[in-house]
Amino acid sequence: MNDDVLWIVTEELQTSAPEGQRGWQGNNPFSEPRLNGTPQTKHTPVPLLTLAQNMTHLLQQVEHMFKDTKQSITGLTSIELNEVELEIEINAEGQISLLGSGSKVGGKGTMTLKFKAK
Repeated sequence: MNDDVLWIVTEELQTSAPEGQRGWQGNNPFSEPRLNGTPQTKHTPVPLLTLAQNMTHLLQQVEHMFKDTKQSITGLTSIELNEVELEIEINAEGQISLLGSGSKVGGKGTMTLKFKAK
């Protein structure tokens, strides 16, 4: 087993029938065909170096955001930014994405990162 990878588990909807199998549901040959939407679990190795580089980039951006925000609110005396909580998702290629409001992931396969100002 290779120690330089992290296995990412993803779920993909089957969009076509596996070779040699029918991919259509239903028994009526005259009805509209429907693809089998069975989710397939996939395990993909992602190099740790790729994940480390992408996480480093994210952390640099968060630090930049903290600095810019702190400079923007220096004139405000009644509030202070102490903490930021971000939800991220890592895909099968090792890309790290922020999840915004309205995201349909529903917390599945996400990480929550908390950052506190020093």
